[in-house]
Amino acid sequence: VWQHTETPTGPLDGFKVHGLYDDFSMPTFDGDHTIQKGGCWMATGNEATRDARFAFRRHFYQMIGIRYIVGEDVDEYAGFYAADPIVDQYTEFHYGKGSNDGFAVNLANAVLKIAEKNNVKTGLCADIGCRSGRTSFELARSVDEVQGVDISARYIMPGCQMRECQQTKWEVPSEGDLHEKRSAQATDFGIEELIGKTTFWQSDPCNLHAHLKGYDIVIVNINLLERLSDPAKFLSGIHERMQSNALL
Repeated sequence: VWQHTETPTGPLDGFKVHGLYDDFSMPTFDGDHTIQKGGCWMATGNEATRDARFAFRRHFYQMIGIRYIVGEDVDEYAGFYAADPIVDQYTEFHYGKGSNDGFAVNLANAVLKIAEKNNVKTGLCADIGCRSGRTSFELARSVDEVQGVDISARYIMPGCQMRECQQTKWEVPSEGDLHEKRSAQATDFGIEELIGKTTFWQSDPCNLHAHLKGYDIVIVNINLLERLSDPAKFLSGIHERMQSNALL
């Protein structure tokens, strides 16, 4: 049978995201996916190898037999340290020291001022290229609903962690190969009451999911256009996702 453990999956020493498969392991480093041991009659043989590591959420029942073990409490947030330098940089940018007067917050404030000046509705807003999500949360102070969107699930993970667990953790280089672990709580920024107004979605901005539409405000966040495969396609089609008199 499968055996769920209480140990969150997380990166081992030397972990690196592979550019061709960046959404396989990273989305499981969220504190909800725990190491799973064992197997069953329908499991493939690669689970039995020395290097195999698999993790599922503990409510994930897909096999006939399953066994639980009760032990000492573990740090359920241990998996939050994603060991992804790019994601960590954006998370420090959004939630680290000085972030309350940083670009992510100032961008939200500037957009809201423009919307107010031009009598733009503040019903539904898209923060495209949202990265770690701070701008999305700040927009929710004045917008009814905010949808943060980015091309990779690993980029939106800190925002998802803040929304689901009201905290996130990351690492920053300190000296040589050493890293300093950091964390932030929703209460640090006064966004704990805004979390229910914000969701995060993995989607290619050049080919957005069908349900991502009806926006009163669309933000094309920092460096998004230069990262897109076809910026012209995005700019020529984004109006189809927006209401009349919407703000881009």
